[in-house]
Amino acid sequence: MNISANTRTVAARDLNDSFIGRTFAYESSEGIPVYGRIAFAEVGPTKVLITLDGVLHEGSSVVMTLAPQDELAFTHLAG
Repeated sequence: MNISANTRTVAARDLNDSFIGRTFAYESSEGIPVYGRIAFAEVGPTKVLITLDGVLHEGSSVVMTLAPQDELAFTHLAG
């Protein structure tokens, strides 16, 4: 995944309400890039659940499960 100079990576464990509605990029362990917008993030001690905004699969919201140390890339975030 290409990350530009104006991109900031954030560990999943550091997500909070300020990231709601922000778009992100993430590369899966298989090397597949994923792009989405955060509707909700539930940060736990062993996993982080991210509900994607505007994405439904078979009538349910799509939830990504990440490890706390996994990184998401955001653009246009202040330092």
